[in-house]
Amino acid sequence: MKQIAFIRPEGDPVAQVLSSYALAVIANVSALSTLLVQDLVGAQATRANIEQVIGQAEVAVYFGHGQDKQLGQTAALVDTANIGRAQGAVVIAVCCDSSIALGKDAVAQGVDCYVGFDDILVVYHGNTSLFGSVFNVALVDFLGGTFDAKTCRERMIDGFRFLENRYRNDPNYNGHPDAAVIWLASHVNWRGACLDGNGAATV
Repeated sequence: MKQIAFIRPEGDPVAQVLSSYALAVIANVSALSTLLVQDLVGAQATRANIEQVIGQAEVAVYFGHGQDKQLGQTAALVDTANIGRAQGAVVIAVCCDSSIALGKDAVAQGVDCYVGFDDILVVYHGNTSLFGSVFNVALVDFLGGTFDAKTCRERMIDGFRFLENRYRNDPNYNGHPDAAVIWLASHVNWRGACLDGNGAATV
């Protein structure tokens, strides 16, 4: 049975929204009999606990704050000193900026594939299932073994491009009071989606 680790620190309201994006993914993946799901949420998402699970999991999926060289906002939960514990695994980082440097360093230390973002990841608070659905579509089939990491990234891009087009151009949606926020956020998000390492990686 393959292990999937979810990491959701939930340290502030933005991180809580990011964490909520994972809920449908976790529910759908947990229903698959081929996978063992671990969920480090809130206070359980410590550096020590993360180091233990990423050393055992085939895939580690992070939802929270990020910077160019670390996962985490003030204290680094994952950085160059411990990313090598995920050697041979796939790391998916739903956070700002970590593909600028950490993704490349991860691959240099033996991580098979790193999917993340090299710019800010804009969250939308008005309806968490809106952006959450993009990650659900991208991640569930990847984690279930249906397609590879390259397609997972492409599905993230496709999902945010779809939302950008809908809320910018579709008259049924562009009258929404947050339409400009949604399509601008979607535009930033799809342009930032990155992959380092083995795009053919599967679960």
